[in-house]
Amino acid sequence: MALMRRAIPALLMVMVALSACDRGGGDAPTPSPAASPTVTPEKASETLGALCDLEAITDPHDANAAFYDRAHVTLHAIAGASGDVDRGVEAEVLTTMQRVEADLEQPALPDGFPADVVALRTAASDALRLIGLPGSGC
Repeated sequence: MALMRRAIPALLMVMVALSACDRGGGDAPTPSPAASPTVTPEKASETLGALCDLEAITDPHDANAAFYDRAHVTLHAIAGASGDVDRGVEAEVLTTMQRVEADLEQPALPDGFPADVVALRTAASDALRLIGLPGSGC
């Protein structure tokens, strides 16, 4: 139950953020707020690489940059694509992502940060394999 109380606000924030984005495109149909960008093998590889790098980073500023600049958007796409097949896998990606985000909000990275990143990388790799893309370790 506590997991749901933490996951629901995060999912709502994602939906609000996506709905606030200007998608432009003239007369082209606008995707729904829950639509995720396509996960390509290149994006997946870059995201997993960012998570591998993130595990060893100890500076909060550098960790935030690595996560939000190189992994965040694609992790949401991976979660969304896997949710089309298995909602439990999607929830695991989002839950582990939320833990990493909470760690990144701290003035100093908590001792458990590397383990939280490993859990996120594992969840993302499982989700990628579910949608037919290679997942990997570091």
